[in-house]
Amino acid sequence: MELGKAWLILREVLNVSLLHGGNVERYKNLGGDSGVVAFEINPGSITVQFNTGATYLYNTQSAGVANIEQMQNFANRGQGLNSYISRVTRKMYARKLN
Repeated sequence: MELGKAWLILREVLNVSLLHGGNVERYKNLGGDSGVVAFEINPGSITVQFNTGATYLYNTQSAGVANIEQMQNFANRGQGLNSYISRVTRKMYARKLN
């Protein structure tokens, strides 16, 4: 990854962290081809940042308890989150943060 793009992603991760209390984690991307770069898990919600810079909040009210739990599991595992969002919860976000 070129340095400029890496810096932009880091800056966005820090921005998300500042907005949401600093619990943001870089996504492990074990599959190597994910569009997810970072996430933040809180009780009943997950905030996901994509490589486009877009950041979305999903919560139990918008996506349901089972979907949030599954997304949190994929996020912690570092694989499958982007695919799950694309297939299942794509439009179920509570709000777009940027």
